[in-house]
Amino acid sequence: MKNAVPGDQVTSGDPYFNSLVAELEKHRFYPELARPLGLVGTPRFDMKIDRTGRIVGLQLQESSGTELIDRAAEKMIRDTARFPPPPSDIPGDLIIIWIELPIHPM
Repeated sequence: MKNAVPGDQVTSGDPYFNSLVAELEKHRFYPELARPLGLVGTPRFDMKIDRTGRIVGLQLQESSGTELIDRAAEKMIRDTARFPPPPSDIPGDLIIIWIELPIHPM
């Protein structure tokens, strides 16, 4: 990107959804039990949040194929606890967000 300072992270897309990703990344981890097995995967969740950013529902929609990886992703989401409140241009009292969360060694 032109005029970007080396080391700066360049993002695109919706600023609100970028902020959700940033909050999730603060809680990223890889389960130690998965390391010797080399387990990786990308589970997909439907998450419902209210207007304050509180999780009111979380459902695994597509497994990574490994329960350990699925649980690690769910823990990341739940450890994030309260997400940023949705902006006023996103309608509804409850917002459904689809999350695909790759879990791999760091």
